[in-house]
Amino acid sequence: MKNIIFFDVDGTLLDHSIGMDNIPEQTKEAIDLLDKTGNYCVVATARTNLTEELKKLPFSGMVLSNGNYIEFLGNEIHSRFFSQEQLINLMDMVKKFNGAYIMGGYHDILVSDANDFLIHEHDKIYGKPDYRPGIPVNEKINAVTALFHDKKDLYNTIENLPSDWVYHIYESPNTHMDIYLPGFSKGTAVKYLYEYLGIPYEKTYAFGDGKNDREMMELVKYSTAMGNAVAEIKDIAYMTTDNVSNNGIYNALKKYKLI
Repeated sequence: MKNIIFFDVDGTLLDHSIGMDNIPEQTKEAIDLLDKTGNYCVVATARTNLTEELKKLPFSGMVLSNGNYIEFLGNEIHSRFFSQEQLINLMDMVKKFNGAYIMGGYHDILVSDANDFLIHEHDKIYGKPDYRPGIPVNEKINAVTALFHDKKDLYNTIENLPSDWVYHIYESPNTHMDIYLPGFSKGTAVKYLYEYLGIPYEKTYAFGDGKNDREMMELVKYSTAMGNAVAEIKDIAYMTTDNVSNNGIYNALKKYKLI
């Protein structure tokens, strides 16, 4: 029976906070070895799509947009998208409070203004995706990142949006929030996928570092916190490994005897 291993991206496969914009070579080697020995490697991230570097790795599946998009072996298993009416209302609210937005799905990414200061600052931290300015028409958008100059504008925007939507708020290194429709979270989507594939709980692994990884870590058998993870994640993890920069993923997989 195959094992399935889920990998968060930011702070796990790479770490923008220390200027590490590429995946360590030993991490790439580990994922390649996992694939060649018959395991399933799956990206599980709040991101709406993957970088070219990530696309080149032998991932069997993707859990994107915090669980709103699930794909396995090239087949779309689950997706949930905002309606055009919902997006236009969201755009209006963000603009009202001096913000900017990046809205995306696996195939499309739109921004309010490619020259906006807030967009540029966000790109410096998280990398620049292949986006274009525009108003959504037929695009399948399942996540929106709203960027603000201060916390007051962010929270004023939330007060004017539906209370049942999911808001992930970040006050550093820049003020922004990721917005999703209710439904799957990253964690429940991970559980849904391994159960859909008929993989037993005892064969499930996950690597993460941030608070939004907690549920995913709790829903697999072997959860691994990166050395650079927040204390909350280290406290509930089955194992804590080294930092991203010290080949934490490779080292942990060696200890698990998966490679």
